[in-house]
Amino acid sequence: MMEINMLPVNNGDCIHIRFSDSFGIHNIVVDSGPSTAKRKFRSLLYHIYESGEVIDLLCFSHIDDDHIRAAAQIIPEEKYVDQSFIKTLWLNIGKDVPLRQEPKNYLELSVHNASELYSPLKRANISVITDVVAGMKIPLG
Repeated sequence: MMEINMLPVNNGDCIHIRFSDSFGIHNIVVDSGPSTAKRKFRSLLYHIYESGEVIDLLCFSHIDDDHIRAAAQIIPEEKYVDQSFIKTLWLNIGKDVPLRQEPKNYLELSVHNASELYSPLKRANISVITDVVAGMKIPLG
């Protein structure tokens, strides 16, 4: 069984891949969409959680607003989002997390969003890999 769902987030992406094998059900979520997708992304996370499942991999392809903003707004608010719920997270920002207080342009907004998401992930003890490179793999099942 495999399901691939594209959430209707308008501008940006949010892809949910769900499949099963002899070890159980696995969930991979790629991106979260922009801030206007906040409710849809929250609903997806809560549905996975209420089903007694976990997110094996939450992957952000890059840190532009239309791929990361919904997560930056939702994850700090949800008490159940911790290392037992999100097993691995790829936040593609390189080796260092730059911090900016007030973004002045689109690039700085992207960095600000990543910074806003990174801090609560670390507080929740979620394993965050920030240096995402070609060929990386995650074992499932």
